[in-house]
Amino acid sequence: HAHQLAAVAVGGSLYTLLTWAMGFLRMGTTGFAAQAAGREDGCALRQILVQGLLLGGLLAAFLLILAIPFSSAALALMQPSAELDTLARSYFEIRLFGLPAALTCYALIGWLLGTQNARGPLAILLTTNLLNVALDLLFVLGLGWGVAGTAWSSVIAEWSGALLGLWLARHALRRYSGRIDWSALRHWLNWRPLLAVNRDIFIRTLALQSVFFLITVQGTRLGDETVAANALLLNGLLLTAHAQIGRASCRERV
Repeated sequence: HAHQLAAVAVGGSLYTLLTWAMGFLRMGTTGFAAQAAGREDGCALRQILVQGLLLGGLLAAFLLILAIPFSSAALALMQPSAELDTLARSYFEIRLFGLPAALTCYALIGWLLGTQNARGPLAILLTTNLLNVALDLLFVLGLGWGVAGTAWSSVIAEWSGALLGLWLARHALRRYSGRIDWSALRHWLNWRPLLAVNRDIFIRTLALQSVFFLITVQGTRLGDETVAANALLLNGLLLTAHAQIGRASCRERV
């Protein structure tokens, strides 16, 4: 139904704004991991991986504290109908269970790409998305869980992707000898380069996501049908953008 699709769109936009704003965890770790892999420095690779995972965990804890006040303020700005407000809050609150896994996947995907392992991130993304689709069909159409079923399928898929990513990272480290220097993680100088790069990417990503979020805000004010239709249009736009990026990447390799 339109109001259910609208609830998923609104709750998803709130969740996406929080998680995709942390996309620097993926892009920021790739360069440093690539440098360490080029030097065949196993110690640095382990340090970058742990830094990314720790930073993801700290950001997840911070966002979980911020999430409920943020969602209340955002929904007040959107002015949705009472039914849409209830369903959107339910969807968003369930999705928060997968927030640590989502940020963990960001760090792992960036790190794996830096080690010149493109198959690993592909496996993570395929596993997460295909499992999400399969569980959507089971929970929503099969068990009739509605909006909550959509949220739980995403949570399970995110944790499955994170566990797969950890296993792939452990397997990748076998090619590089070395141990992590835990004492180095206590010094600010060892964190500054990663945080400095992440700051710039964060500003760019936040600006981009704010535009999509404002589209959802305006659509919600116009009614359930409008925000539901916008959700379909935005997903189509996102799919097209990914296809264009993949096509451009293939041309560059050729």
